[in-house]
Amino acid sequence: MGTGDAIDYLQEKTRSYEARISELKAQRDALDAAIRETQALLNSAQVLLRDELDSARKASGSDVSSFPLRARLANLNLTESIFEIVNSSPGPIHADQVLKQLREAGKSPKGKRPKGSVVSILHRGVEQGMYDKVGPNLFAPIREREGPQSVTGQ
Repeated sequence: MGTGDAIDYLQEKTRSYEARISELKAQRDALDAAIRETQALLNSAQVLLRDELDSARKASGSDVSSFPLRARLANLNLTESIFEIVNSSPGPIHADQVLKQLREAGKSPKGKRPKGSVVSILHRGVEQGMYDKVGPNLFAPIREREGPQSVTGQ
């Protein structure tokens, strides 16, 4: 193989790799769009779930928040359970306390690092606006954020 043939071969390989990178980037963009769409659907479903739970509570005349935590978490998945724990806490709650309450309710995440799973879900919840991060592994219910705003009329 001569120098010219080697150059042609390498140029063709370069074009081939560049085309493959473009294809992969397009696939990544499509996946990112699908993730954003699914995240929006999840957020909507969570809002609807909260509304339906509130409606059911009002219709039954019983205050679901007065039920023991274990009963409130019984039919919820791990993410929903963490949301319920954080937003039913009287103030900011640490990830260790969330994990402790999950364990008490029989909802502890499976795996080698359950605390890591809880912290990951907590951070995802902050990104989705479900609650606020107020310190290292410390999370506050949304009402903590909404409280001062409602007083000032914002």
